[in-house]
Amino acid sequence: MEYKTFVRRALLLPIVVPLAAGPALFVPGVEGTPAGDLVALVVWSLLFGGIPYLVFLAAFHLWMREKPEARVRRGLRLSPVFYSLFLAVCMALLEVARNGAAVDGKAFFPLAVFAGIALGFGYAYVLIAEAAWWVMRHRGAGRAPGTAALAAE
Repeated sequence: MEYKTFVRRALLLPIVVPLAAGPALFVPGVEGTPAGDLVALVVWSLLFGGIPYLVFLAAFHLWMREKPEARVRRGLRLSPVFYSLFLAVCMALLEVARNGAAVDGKAFFPLAVFAGIALGFGYAYVLIAEAAWWVMRHRGAGRAPGTAALAAE
């Protein structure tokens, strides 16, 4: 599998992981435990950031179409920063639409908190993706662009 194909799939982690973790909230005895709190946080990350993430995901896919692997790798590593900023802007616009006024200091703190949480989750997913790619490369499943044609000859 080439790196760009892998990245396209890895970018779905922030959607797939909360959807897969959600049913664990209904397991008896999980609620109120540290594991249950973590699962709830993961599920809520999708509920709060899912729609902006889908927009970001579409934009990232369009951006990476003609980019070489090195730029896509750099883009993946910077994507949590860009997504956190995008999420903060989306939430600020939602606040303006809801209150009909500019975002004041009282509303800025929650925006910063959510952007910080998104940044942490984003880098956790990037770390998982980079680790998975490293494992794939070392097991022979991941390959550099253009090596498929050489292997077929």
